[in-house]
Amino acid sequence: MRPWRELNNSGRLLVICVLINMYVSVIYVTQGSYVAILPALVAAFCGLSTYNTKYTYQDSEDINKNDRQQ
Repeated sequence: MRPWRELNNSGRLLVICVLINMYVSVIYVTQGSYVAILPALVAAFCGLSTYNTKYTYQDSEDINKNDRQQ
């Protein structure tokens, strides 16, 4: 996962979803259920999604730099 300070609001929401899904997964594991695999996979997907540029904070300098490159 990307650090919290590098994420925009959508990315921060993804990190919160990772934490919630891991909490649910731990609850299922303590009950001995194999269903714990599903929230763990969703948490992994959300965590890896934070590397998408859509969820990265961009200031005006970053936006102008991207415009110049295109």
